Amino acid sequence: MKNNFKKTSPILLGAVILYMLNIICPIVDLYMPWYLSLLPVGVMFFYLLGERSKFRKAINVLLLGIVLTFFQYWFIFKRQELFPYIINSIITWIPCIIAVLCYSQISLVSQKKLLQVALVAMAITSITTVLGLQIYPAASRELASATGEVRSLYMSLNIGGFEFIYALTLSIPVIFWMINQTKGVLKLINVGILLSFLYCIYESAYTTALLIAILILVLLIYDTYSHLRNIIIIGCIIFLAMAGSGALSSIFMWLSSTVESEYVSDRLLQIGLVLQGESIENLDTETSNERLLLMKNAWVGFFSSPLWGNNLITWNKNILSGHSLGLDILSSAGVFGLVFFVSIFYKVYKKIFSSRFKDLIFQTRIVWIGFIILSIINPSTFPIIYLVVFTFSSIINNYNKV
Repeated sequence: MKNNFKKTSPILLGAVILYMLNIICPIVDLYMPWYLSLLPVGVMFFYLLGERSKFRKAINVLLLGIVLTFFQYWFIFKRQELFPYIINSIITWIPCIIAVLCYSQISLVSQKKLLQVALVAMAITSITTVLGLQIYPAASRELASATGEVRSLYMSLNIGGFEFIYALTLSIPVIFWMINQTKGVLKLINVGILLSFLYCIYESAYTTALLIAILILVLLIYDTYSHLRNIIIIGCIIFLAMAGSGALSSIFMWLSSTVESEYVSDRLLQIGLVLQGESIENLDTETSNERLLLMKNAWVGFFSSPLWGNNLITWNKNILSGHSLGLDILSSAGVFGLVFFVSIFYKVYKKIFSSRFKDLIFQTRIVWIGFIILSIINPSTFPIIYLVVFTFSSIINNYNKV
């Protein structure tokens, strides 16, 4: 890359670090004034002005992001206040601006340092989240909807919520890459960071995040340790065979009895019951199966108007799951809407990476595979998730271009 030996401005680095800390650490977000949180964004655009082509690329990315923002507002979030929603959504796309800066204004050495700082900050938040969950076991889950004093309390303890836990999951390939790129004490620190990520994901009781993390780990081990590939392949064959025979449902039900977390236990039990052919409406578990019912409702809504959806002219909240970006787009905007959304998002991807998917390094591809899975079964439009998907993954991919 042409910026390999270019000196990076410490002011720019400081701005990027301040922005990352603001979205990684809830306690920083809680106490940082809104005008100070916008300062790093202004600094980034000031430095982009130095290269008109990169500035134009950044503006194009933001414009595409705004198109997707209005799309989601019209079809999914129409009951929210427009102006705050638009501002928050634009902020969500700032990690793309950092990715553009990495190609022109930030040297490879500085990019790696920025990535290390971000991973350390995520590890610190992982540790404080685990400690906070010892006091408030449901805090990470409650942060998804908590407001007022409850939300401020959890954030003051630096407890990460839904989006943080899934950002940890998507960051596993990134920390794997960092472990392979470092030596000595720093390598041990990065191993510790990986362990803190995994433990926090487990303690958070987000079953989907835990299952995606396991899948990502299997793929990374398959790529990294060639002598284990045959074992993994055989394991996958056995897994599929058990799924066809019904034995897999029994395994999930057995696992549900061994897990401490009530949420994780019930989710595993629900999977086991569904695999046995049990109707979603009849699942009898301690915690609610409302999520599955809402997703089924969105699926039914999609089939009622599969081409252009149900929310093109009138708006109907009842056909939205609130738990799946993919299903909500299908139900509200239909196949045409999904094609439009994916096409615009792909344009953003091309402007950031300028490469075909198969040409990305393996770890970056795994980040994106995890992100696609997440978007299918959960909401995924959050700054910290885009920080991993666009900024982190572009940084590690940049090293492959030197």
